Amino acid sequence: MIKKIFYLGFVFVLMQSLAAQAQENQKLAQTGLQFLSVEPDARAAALARSVTTAGLRSNSLFFNPSGLTAIDSRFDFAFNRFEWIAGITHNAFSLAFRPWQGNYGVFGLSLVSVDYGAIVGTQRADNEQGYIKTGDFSPSAFALGLGYARAISDKFSVGGQIRLVRQDLGQSRIPVTDSTTTNVGNEISPVSVDFGTVYKTGLKSLKFGMYVRNF
Repeated sequence: MIKKIFYLGFVFVLMQSLAAQAQENQKLAQTGLQFLSVEPDARAAALARSVTTAGLRSNSLFFNPSGLTAIDSRFDFAFNRFEWIAGITHNAFSLAFRPWQGNYGVFGLSLVSVDYGAIVGTQRADNEQGYIKTGDFSPSAFALGLGYARAISDKFSVGGQIRLVRQDLGQSRIPVTDSTTTNVGNEISPVSVDFGTVYKTGLKSLKFGMYVRNF
């Protein structure tokens, strides 16, 4: 029986390998929307994102949205700006609104924008430089979100956020034949969802929390 299971497994793996080889050649190990993984809060970055139950006020929208329930004022807002290498600027803004003393929850608005500056476009060529210039382009990215959080009880809070995300990395010039090329846009506009909870145990400051980010 063990031999049969081993042979069946071997045949299955072999069939999967042949099927993979038959597929069209595709680029692998690529990802987009990396600007969403940048920590837009200095405290969260210093704590290596260990802020699931920290309660970052309106900046909770970027981590665990249920942290909005820790706000005790009617309004709270924050603005963060980071200067990265190569002239990249990362901006983040968050706003929380707690009407009617929080009896109907806390509403939030978040915005993230990235300015990558101007980049010189190039294409490989058989010349002395090894490339030709295709013109300058300016990649951009932003994420606009609406959030909501509510304390279900004095111990348990839930929150969520839905975001419209967009990233434009310019155009790529793809060879079609030896003498012709075509331009392909590198744009994506998905919808992102964040969700989180916080549970206060009542044992001193012990809390349990979880969140799903950028789903």
